[in-house]
Amino acid sequence: MVSAPDPTPSAGIPGTLVPRAITPPPASPPRGSPPGSPAHPANGASTKQIRAALAAILRPHGPRGRIGQLLRHSGYTVRFDAPEPGRLVISWYHTSARRRLLVAHDAMTLDLAGPVTVTIHLTGPGRSLLRHAQHLRLTAEARFTPIGGETVRAACTIMIAR
Repeated sequence: MVSAPDPTPSAGIPGTLVPRAITPPPASPPRGSPPGSPAHPANGASTKQIRAALAAILRPHGPRGRIGQLLRHSGYTVRFDAPEPGRLVISWYHTSARRRLLVAHDAMTLDLAGPVTVTIHLTGPGRSLLRHAQHLRLTAEARFTPIGGETVRAACTIMIAR
């Protein structure tokens, strides 16, 4: 229970009392965030930091990034170290002479900065394309939009094989 503050003598009139101002306690960080971290950082991550974090997840690594494993697991799982809260969208496209086909996709909203597991799910047409391919050249694109910030994009060409 919070008690009322002790009154202080007023500056101008003898014998009168004026109550002290009550200051609210500092805002606590959101649930689930590490202790000592502010609710909203005063200075967010730079565009360069966000682009570096996106570039780290664009290329599939290891045996899980091969066609057979992508088909077996219905996609590719990667760990993304979010520089700040925001929206992440990852897409893999195959471009032919006639059209651009979405092969895999994932979109998620991140409430906190820090590591998060992202599963890039195969689409139906993407699964069919991979089933009949020995190797494919894809375009991987990632977009990250910090809360209240500008969208940062990164893209690269990747080669996947059986």
